[in-house]
Amino acid sequence: MKNNYIDNNNTGKRDYRRIPEKHMVLIQTCDSIGTVTGNFAEHALTLDYSQGGLRIVIDREIPFDKLLRIDFGSDFVVPQLQGIVKVCWHRELENRPKVIEAGLAFQDHFSQAVLAIQDNFGAFS
Repeated sequence: MKNNYIDNNNTGKRDYRRIPEKHMVLIQTCDSIGTVTGNFAEHALTLDYSQGGLRIVIDREIPFDKLLRIDFGSDFVVPQLQGIVKVCWHRELENRPKVIEAGLAFQDHFSQAVLAIQDNFGAFS
């Protein structure tokens, strides 16, 4: 099995290998099993993703304290994959006011396992 994490700048912090691909995703507030709740629904663009989560840009403030469901489209390496994420960090882009960049961490083991299998079989190579 491949080692699919890296030591980020020798800090001892382990990050999963990031895949720099752009995909449109739908983000909605949800409960712990992925059932959509609330009224937040917005499309976002991935900047990169990994077994651990993804980095996105979005044109609207994103709920920091809620679980979110991510719906990937049919063009993703695992078509129609859904995952549950939580915002780890977010910031406004300097050169694009009102555009938010955010780091999202997977909260469900299914998404992590599926992306780990894809990585181990070379789908990300």
